[in-house]
Amino acid sequence: MPLPPPAGMDRNRVLELAGQAFAKLGLGATLEDVAKASSLAKADLQRVCISKEDLLCQVLGRELDLLVERSDRMLDTMAPFALTFERLTHQTMLATEQRPFLPWLMLGRLDDLFPAWRARFDELRARCLGVPVHAVELGIRMGAFRSDLPVELVAQILFELHVTGHLMRLAHGPDAAQRSDARRKVALALLFDGLEKRGGAQPPPGPIRPSAPTKRAAEPAEKDVRTRLLDAVEDAAAKKPLGELKIREIASAAHASPQEASSVFPDWQAMILLAIERDADEARAAAEPLLQSKAPAIELLRNVSEAAFERLKGRPMVVHLFKGSALEALPDQGQKLSEITARLVAVPLKALERGVAEGAFRDDLPLPVVAQLLFELHMAGYLLHYRPSPDLRARALQRRTASIEILFHGLGRR
Repeated sequence: MPLPPPAGMDRNRVLELAGQAFAKLGLGATLEDVAKASSLAKADLQRVCISKEDLLCQVLGRELDLLVERSDRMLDTMAPFALTFERLTHQTMLATEQRPFLPWLMLGRLDDLFPAWRARFDELRARCLGVPVHAVELGIRMGAFRSDLPVELVAQILFELHVTGHLMRLAHGPDAAQRSDARRKVALALLFDGLEKRGGAQPPPGPIRPSAPTKRAAEPAEKDVRTRLLDAVEDAAAKKPLGELKIREIASAAHASPQEASSVFPDWQAMILLAIERDADEARAAAEPLLQSKAPAIELLRNVSEAAFERLKGRPMVVHLFKGSALEALPDQGQKLSEITARLVAVPLKALERGVAEGAFRDDLPLPVVAQLLFELHMAGYLLHYRPSPDLRARALQRRTASIEILFHGLGRR
């Protein structure tokens, strides 16, 4: 059991210094590394924590407490709720960007690094939702927000948008700040209008139905070398970080010779990119036929998004693309990875453009940004909710239904 912190220094100060050290050194740092960077003795840190992972959890807990405290003060105000909500959204976004491990917590990347601590991370994620939960509850009490949606799921969606906004800043180079600000304004407009309490709206499409587990299309009895190699990349990427994949091991798993592997993959980067592209192209192919249907615009938007989502479930390569781990493994391929993301975003974009042309959707928002938000919501829902447990699969389904409801109201013409 941890002991009191060293004399003359309170626990908060120790955790503050440790947080700064983690941010500087990364999560591969040892307790000795953190102690040295914090100008503390390792024994002093051990008086506060039982391990590096415990120290990280305490650092995150302290940061969450500070975030909740500031947000509660902001919500305890007589300002118009719309203004308070906008300010709170902006503050939460900034806090997320200034605390790099909060997005990692919410996206499940800490679970990947430290799986034995998943239960502790789940507790921290629940605390993280305290800020948007309080905001949504206040909006309902003040009569500004509709009360027919589950508060916790709405709060989850709000926080996901902040987390994915942080990822967008990491992935878009020198103009990332401007693009992120534009995205935040569109997200705020969609969410506030979608949550706003008003009558006379057309009923949205019914709830999303559970689907059967995703299966690949029928394949020939004997796969070609390229397919076997890409399947092997995908299988390996589900078990280890991208940076640890090796062409030689992939070739062995695919029962291919080194010469065959080199003919498909000119180099290691090409191997990762080809695997990501295959998953993205299959998702687009699954959604494209639906765009020819004559379904109402919002139903079409839901159907094409779900078709792409179903194809991507369990596909680790697009998950790596979304989480940012692909960019970390391929720092020189940012432009190419952005192009692949754009292909996925093009699926909901076509449905949005049709909705505007038919007069079903509002035309005052930049549709490419709205399409990006739709893609982010689906992928974030997968990462944060979709686990092997049937209960959590049902929860993921409820969350996606709630996001469709909010977006329907936010996109609809008034």
